[in-house]
Amino acid sequence: MDNPMLSPKEENPVILWAEIYRLRALLNPPDGFKSWQEAATDERLRRVTAENEINDAKPVMRDYAAKHPLHEYQGVEQDPNGVHAWLRRNDGL
Repeated sequence: MDNPMLSPKEENPVILWAEIYRLRALLNPPDGFKSWQEAATDERLRRVTAENEINDAKPVMRDYAAKHPLHEYQGVEQDPNGVHAWLRRNDGL
């Protein structure tokens, strides 16, 4: 991968050191991890855990929505992040 900003005879040390630090950052894993694989595994584990928590909450939210229908709240502005709106966006009632 050639960098058009650098020539083979580049004499500007600032540009060379900037390129060295950029490449070093690409090779080093994120802070707190020993490798990129460890970071990727951790991210996937956190994502799957969060998805499972959301899926576990859906029945509880459906029960709440069934016990508290929208018609009980006539004249009250609906919260766009409320239970009914969330279920409509994600799963349907």
